[in-house]
Amino acid sequence: MPSAPRPPRGRHVAEPPGHGLRRALVRTAGVLASLLVLAMVAGVVAYVQLEGNITSVDVTDAAGTNRPTAAAEPDDDPNAGLPPMNVLVMGSDTREGLSDADPFGGVTSETSGERSDTALLVHLSAGRTSATVVSIPRDLMLPQPDCADPEATAEGAPLRQFNSAFSIGGPGCTLKVLEQNTGIPIEHYAVVNMEGFQSMVDGLGGVDMCLPEPLQDEASGLDLPAGEVTLDGTSALAFVRARKGIGNGSDTDRIDRQQDFLSAVVREATSSGLLLRPDRLYRFLDAATESLQTDPELASIRALSDLAVQVQGIPTEEIRFLTIPVEEYARDPNRLQLADSADAVWEALRKDTPLPGTEPTPEPTPSAPPVLTVSPADVTVEVTNSSGTEGLARQAAAALEAQGFVIATRDNLEVGLSGVVVRHAPQDAAAAATVQAAFPGAVLEANAGRTAGVVQVELGAGAPSVVEVSNRVGTAPLPAQPIQASAPGGTGDVDAKSAAEDPCAA
Repeated sequence: MPSAPRPPRGRHVAEPPGHGLRRALVRTAGVLASLLVLAMVAGVVAYVQLEGNITSVDVTDAAGTNRPTAAAEPDDDPNAGLPPMNVLVMGSDTREGLSDADPFGGVTSETSGERSDTALLVHLSAGRTSATVVSIPRDLMLPQPDCADPEATAEGAPLRQFNSAFSIGGPGCTLKVLEQNTGIPIEHYAVVNMEGFQSMVDGLGGVDMCLPEPLQDEASGLDLPAGEVTLDGTSALAFVRARKGIGNGSDTDRIDRQQDFLSAVVREATSSGLLLRPDRLYRFLDAATESLQTDPELASIRALSDLAVQVQGIPTEEIRFLTIPVEEYARDPNRLQLADSADAVWEALRKDTPLPGTEPTPEPTPSAPPVLTVSPADVTVEVTNSSGTEGLARQAAAALEAQGFVIATRDNLEVGLSGVVVRHAPQDAAAAATVQAAFPGAVLEANAGRTAGVVQVELGAGAPSVVEVSNRVGTAPLPAQPIQASAPGGTGDVDAKSAAEDPCAA
């Protein structure tokens, strides 16, 4: 049987329908598979690279055996699955890796030794709904237990400058000093060096900040104008380390700038789309992990990423920075000691409760105004001033008199009351209610020993101005009330600022 004729050489032969499309798809699939394999290999290499960057040091022995325990979680805590966490973050002033062209306050690679002038206690709340970052000044005098003795405590220990603990025993000793003086359990620690700090800022692509005033520092070469600026790694390091010649030259003033910078970093990391830029993300993570020393439990990409996932949903206004309240050390004006209000901060962190003065204000429940049955014209009022603010009784009496109240006397008493108290005889309860309506938030107090027919108003610190009552006599406006009672002191509130605050805002 004769064979089929061969097609002529050099001439195109038509392919069966669909054959060319299938071949193109096969080629495309091959290319995609190759790219996928390359991406997977690159990802594995990057993961191994980042994982290998982290240095891990176990400081359990240095922390000792008498460590505080975490406070019991409330039974009704809906976030009990994520208990509170405390992380001690220290900046290491090791000079390794710095070039001689980086004169940060005269610091170069030739400067030996390792110190820590920056210490931050980061408290993450249960459920990761908020974060509190407490700066601890380097010059703070604290009892420092012997880090070589596992059973040593702060009780009876000698007073030393806080940052000396790092020089003596590294992060483990610093952790022990803080735990023993505060009773706060610290689950993790991290140390970041100066070179890594620069690289992390550069990995972010710089950090945008607003400066209320220009900053110049000859020692570090810092020269920044007021207003919006972008700090790269070099200028950022100079900004957070410069002290002499800027502001009042104190360490606490420098801490304020560091907190402003950290707030800007939080805003930059959350708004810059860092996660959508693999190149920038890798540069940032490479710099961060290469400069990082942590405890073993935190020394992995998985552990760090899990922590990042936990905190990424915290609103910037719920990330607060503060310096632990301090005052001048009694024996040396160049050193600091804890102020009385520091106890309230430590207690809030121990119990995982809001800082003093940052508790959310409950929404007021609308209520119907009271029905006043006694006219001001039928009420005799005695006005007394216990606020310490001169002229307050006279001013309040004039505003009451303008509404028809009968003023019996005005007098000053010893300072000590807060708010307003309306005292009355039991049979004058309805008349006292009319007086109470003129002072929002006033407290009624019935007293059988009071003279019937006379209602006493005692004005204390924080007393509000007089307002119109619903059944006042006459329609003339109340006289001006320029005098304001001073707010009550001794509240224990702390000066905390959120990451959402703009330093340039008025």
